[in-house]
Amino acid sequence: MLSRTMYLIGYIPKDNRLYLCDKDLNIVSYSLLVSVLEYQTAVMRRDFESADTILPTIPKEQRTRVAHFLEKQVNHGYNLLRQNS
Repeated sequence: MLSRTMYLIGYIPKDNRLYLCDKDLNIVSYSLLVSVLEYQTAVMRRDFESADTILPTIPKEQRTRVAHFLEKQVNHGYNLLRQNS
């Protein structure tokens, strides 16, 4: 989460970097892998066939991040089930 309002400057795919700036023109960059974003989008849409196709394209060093995302999805689903029962 950002601690101040930031403005999107752009994304450079070859570097997997998202660039933002604040009102004082301080520039910040964040790593953003499109493959991780595509995978998370497929899971959220419940398109598990696409998610299975995308998963091998995600670098191994990002798999822990993906595992945390999946864990949150399972926990969120469990909590929804408990609320509706």
